[in-house]
Amino acid sequence: MNPNVVHRRADSCHRVGRVSEFGRSGPGAFTLIELMVAMAIASMMLLIAIPSIRGVRKPPQVRATEDFVKGCREARARAILTGRPMQLVIDSQAGMMRVESAPTVIPTEAISDGPSGPDSGYSAPRRESETKTLFSAHLPDEVAFRKLVINLRNVFDAREQVDSGTTVAFVRFYPNGTSDDLLAEIMVDQSEVFRVTLDVIVAEPTVIAVP
Repeated sequence: MNPNVVHRRADSCHRVGRVSEFGRSGPGAFTLIELMVAMAIASMMLLIAIPSIRGVRKPPQVRATEDFVKGCREARARAILTGRPMQLVIDSQAGMMRVESAPTVIPTEAISDGPSGPDSGYSAPRRESETKTLFSAHLPDEVAFRKLVINLRNVFDAREQVDSGTTVAFVRFYPNGTSDDLLAEIMVDQSEVFRVTLDVIVAEPTVIAVP
């Protein structure tokens, strides 16, 4: 037999064996495409899970402070975009915050008797029917306001809240980018406290940790 023919046949068999080894997948093996798809799905699930894990690990006062700041910024942005006053409503009894349109004073017909008579120069305010909630967030049960001062008035204090009977507060934001003056102290079990203040000129919240 021609030695060249034998050599070519051996080389051909060697190439076929290599194709069989690398080109085909054995029983139970995965193709490269399947592995890439699995890795892509795993990456997407990881990206979705990470924010949730971070949110769970955050202390309650941190989450409450972040939601408070987010509510302030949402109310300010809405006021500027819509040209209407907005308000951040803080309901300590219900344990939530929300952003909604601020009530406006609508002129009414003067009443001939009572304090709103024609000579009093006073028209009774009426709230518009629109009370659509634009933003809402729940306050963790462990969180309380150590202090909430709006326009230099202490609206409610966690240490005196039961006696005062005040459970709802309103912080106004206006279309020109300004807001009410605000100082809020958010705490958990008299431990770490975060203070949030608003610059009335630009309505930008500032957060600092206090003893």
